[in-house]
Amino acid sequence: MPKDVEKIPAKRGRKNHAVTIEKQNLVKLCMASGFNQEDTAKCLTIDLKTLRKYYADQLKSGRVQANVQVVASLFKAACKGNVQAGIYWSKVHMNWRDNSEAATVINIAPQRIEAPVIEGEAIDLDAITKQ
Repeated sequence: MPKDVEKIPAKRGRKNHAVTIEKQNLVKLCMASGFNQEDTAKCLTIDLKTLRKYYADQLKSGRVQANVQVVASLFKAACKGNVQAGIYWSKVHMNWRDNSEAATVINIAPQRIEAPVIEGEAIDLDAITKQ
């Protein structure tokens, strides 16, 4: 080896994370299934910072896409005559309520409770209010 050629040191540290379509889909699935980011990172055996760096789009869109699919299937079921789906849709999106859900308002006037206080003694408020 000639003396004038410098030896290039090898890079130190970890290799860059390789993003694949399978990993992106796994992140979307984890987020759609209700996993938190820490558990999703463990599932991929990567650090949380790496997850956020390389999979930010999947973290944001995974849960939203799952909700859209569920709402779409619920809407289709309601349109096909599924009564429970129709009732749910009506209550959530059209503000419908059952007649049995009539609100009962009970007005109770505040009461004044007088209790003797002896100097130096602790007051047990629970005992006083139960009288």
